[in-house]
Amino acid sequence: MSIRGGQFVMDDSSIKATPATLNASQINGNIDVTADQVLLSNHSTVDTSAGGGVNVKRSTGNITFNVNTFSATDSTISSPGFGNAPGPGVSQSGAVTIQGLQGAGTSANSVSLNNTTVDTSNSGFSVGDAGPILIRAGNITLNQTVLDARARARNGGSGGAISLLSSGSIEAVNTTITSVHEGNGGSEPSGPIELRAGDKIDLTNTGIDAFTFAFRPGTITLVSPIMSLSGSTLRVFIDEDFPAGSINLTATKAISLTNGTVLNADNGAGSNGGTIHIDGGAKFTSDHSTISAQSRLGNGGTIQVEAKKVDMTATQVTTATSGGPQTVGGTITIDANKATFNNSQVLSTATEGHGGTIGITAHKLNSIDSVIDASSQSGTNGTVTINGVIQP
Repeated sequence: MSIRGGQFVMDDSSIKATPATLNASQINGNIDVTADQVLLSNHSTVDTSAGGGVNVKRSTGNITFNVNTFSATDSTISSPGFGNAPGPGVSQSGAVTIQGLQGAGTSANSVSLNNTTVDTSNSGFSVGDAGPILIRAGNITLNQTVLDARARARNGGSGGAISLLSSGSIEAVNTTITSVHEGNGGSEPSGPIELRAGDKIDLTNTGIDAFTFAFRPGTITLVSPIMSLSGSTLRVFIDEDFPAGSINLTATKAISLTNGTVLNADNGAGSNGGTIHIDGGAKFTSDHSTISAQSRLGNGGTIQVEAKKVDMTATQVTTATSGGPQTVGGTITIDANKATFNNSQVLSTATEGHGGTIGITAHKLNSIDSVIDASSQSGTNGTVTINGVIQP
């Protein structure tokens, strides 16, 4: 289905692609909208989800918007897949793309999603891959919105990739962005989640999830000159015998974590914690926040923090392990010209195993009521190395 026009408006209305059935497989058509302005409101839906019954593999069509400006309020954009047939084969969810008027590789001027769901998840009994979500625009605003690319099929499937690419800003408030693997079978990963902005990324009370309870978690990557995370969570943890995932934050000017923000690359089972890399550029600040790549039964993970100025207040940075005698606390490195720790904890401790490694390089280091600890309760203590001048 192809729709073209200067303005495309939906108010309390729906569009659904028509399915076609071939050899017990059901494949829905695509929906392509090309318009200078797209406005969705009042419980409108754009849907390419596939129907069908038992023993039918259902693959979903793609949804593409080529626009200058895009606005959706109280609406749903849906291309989920549902695999319900035994045997080989994959039920593929569709892709949702919002991009510039000239199509692939171009950017819309602005995209605004308010109380809106974009769903490319996959569920059912056979193997099912979630579809990708791509939004490319000058400015992207998400408010009380869900971007859902979860892999929920019972026998496995990978989470869909979620990419928000902006030449200006990305702002998200009370929003969930998820590419979690929730299936019980297969070894496919949660999908990668990527946010890139030319000016700034602001996340408030927002969750970004690429974790998994089994198999392989994904990666979360945020890149922008200025980055602010307030009351938000980024999670790539795992509760199985696979390593946790990775979180990468990169800025040139500043990264700020506040109001209980959590970066979580923990492992709740027998393998290793994940990796968290933070490059704050000129400045990294963390206030009442947690950065964690610890492990319950395996080795701790790796946390790297670098910036010209690092300032942590009431913050915990940990790669601890509570596993047995063979486990090792992880590695924490902090590299700055000037570092200040105020009522904070930097921990790579162990319960029965070996303490980890903490390395801090700073021309000036000021520690106020803070703890830097790589010890073990009953095993071998780890190593703490500080290169620089410690100021009272």
